[in-house]
Amino acid sequence: MAPRDETSATLHHTISLHGGNDASLNIEIAQPINPSQILSKHPNSTQAFIQATTHRIQHEVKHSANWTCSCGRPGTEVIHSPMCWMGPDMPGPPYEYRIMDIAGVVCVDGGVCRENWMQYINGIASTTGIQDVHKVIKPYVKGPDPVNPICGSCYVCKKVPESKLLKCNRCKLMRYCGAECQKKDWVRHKGVCKFVEKVEPNKNVVFE
Repeated sequence: MAPRDETSATLHHTISLHGGNDASLNIEIAQPINPSQILSKHPNSTQAFIQATTHRIQHEVKHSANWTCSCGRPGTEVIHSPMCWMGPDMPGPPYEYRIMDIAGVVCVDGGVCRENWMQYINGIASTTGIQDVHKVIKPYVKGPDPVNPICGSCYVCKKVPESKLLKCNRCKLMRYCGAECQKKDWVRHKGVCKFVEKVEPNKNVVFE
């Protein structure tokens, strides 16, 4: 058997995003990674790596559509609950590492809506054999931005234009009010955009 190559692997990151009105969006991201670098940067556990990976794509997830909360209010925050399969005995080659992130949109008031979402996540976790997903991998939770921009706003200027937002032609995720804002964000966004493989919205997702 050939020796295991610890310098070459693929990270498959799946985000299943859920909002009000039964709207949902599945995002598939695949990127090459170096497992040895992950261990050297995060020697204590893989959790820090998962948190950093989730943090890096959070804006693409939040601003992908005009998301609403389950209560009907505009969505302002996405709660991420990533679960990971990154054990050393994964079959290969090619070696693959996987993150499954079940994310939910909540309104600025949070409260009951956040609690309901957490209960939903724990219900899913129990059916997969994980008693409490938050004890396995602590979810990355980002509070509302200083000006509480809604999901349907331009990521750069935070404004909600009267006309339709421009969507990135390649990844079909990030949206801007115009070419100027898109240009300002390109250096950051291209690091995510090039690894997006698939974006699948259901019929209830609102983009305008």
